[in-house]
Amino acid sequence: MATENKHEDFFTENEPNPSETAEVLTEVASPSPKKKSLKKAKSTYLAFVLALCLFCSVLGGAVGVLIGVKISDASLSFEGIARRLSANSGVSLPSGRIADVAAAVQNTIVTVYAQYEQGTIASVSSGVVMYREGKHSYIVTCAHGVVGYRHIAIRTYEGQDISAELVASDTKSDIALLSVENNTLPVANPTTTKPVMGESVLALGNPVGNIGICASFGIVSREQVTMEVGGTPQELIKVDMAVNPGNSGGGVFNMEGELIGIVSAKISEADGTKVEGVAFAIPFSVVYDITGKLRENGHVVGRPCLGIDLSLPVASSSRLIVSDSFADHKEGELMAGDMIINIKTESTSKDFTSELTYAQALAKLHQVISGCEEGDVVMLTVERDGAVKRIKLVVHLTDANTPKIDV
Repeated sequence: MATENKHEDFFTENEPNPSETAEVLTEVASPSPKKKSLKKAKSTYLAFVLALCLFCSVLGGAVGVLIGVKISDASLSFEGIARRLSANSGVSLPSGRIADVAAAVQNTIVTVYAQYEQGTIASVSSGVVMYREGKHSYIVTCAHGVVGYRHIAIRTYEGQDISAELVASDTKSDIALLSVENNTLPVANPTTTKPVMGESVLALGNPVGNIGICASFGIVSREQVTMEVGGTPQELIKVDMAVNPGNSGGGVFNMEGELIGIVSAKISEADGTKVEGVAFAIPFSVVYDITGKLRENGHVVGRPCLGIDLSLPVASSSRLIVSDSFADHKEGELMAGDMIINIKTESTSKDFTSELTYAQALAKLHQVISGCEEGDVVMLTVERDGAVKRIKLVVHLTDANTPKIDV
């Protein structure tokens, strides 16, 4: 029996409020005979119509079979289609295939709630159960929905509320790993096959945060695109479907019910024009790679960093406060409690004002550091006891022995 861990103080009454068929008509015209009798012309016309009907019936049957065949890889050759026709001969797919896939995967999706202090939910996103180990289940979600918050919990598809812990996160890839003390949650089945353009997919998550786990149907419109998300370039899958902010971290599945990625971002406006259905997912290959490193080391090895641990924000504060320092800084130069207000390199300078959210400020800091190389010198401007100080730090690379770090 699942261990139910209700948190009435966490889940408040104040939760955020929140197939198309194309028909192609082809007109076929037959040239009129010039020197034939009317009777002969009618006879010829009738024969033509009968032949055309026979042809259409055969073609329609073939098309009908083809529609019932799912081509799940890039093999679109005649031989490939023929093999599928042969294999599926006399076998009809169950009606409501999309509904079957949704039913098979819905319990692997959870809603993720985060808050600064207990009492008011500040962030709602989605997550996918990745694996179970010992007494725990582990959930992957988007880092931007959980990083910087003090309290995290999940709600399963069946409505069970469970307290969660942030195991580790990587803001550059926007991936975070959560754990819950419950080893009975269903685990998503991943795929090793890369998605292909035009492939049907299903996204599950909690749009706008208070509706519950919902399904959105669409297609892969491009297998791989490079997009800048939070100031960091990412290789993503472009999907054409309806997703909303609460969908972040939710799963994208193929029609075999296999996880191909997690929802990460969408474009709602381009050059002043509102756009719809332009969404992106982090490929499962990236999710698998990053979560493996987070499990093993608590961070991704080989990334540029300053070795600074940042305190979690108080209430809705956006300020970046130094908690501790792990790099080889000279004693007294960088101290716990220092508030970072600017970072400067040879090529860029970023201010951290109170207008930014914590996540936005952290993303800007990561953007600057990720553009550095090992040995580069950066200048931090910090505020300490009302005085402004400038401190030089050297960029180094994380390794397996580096303690858990933020930047």
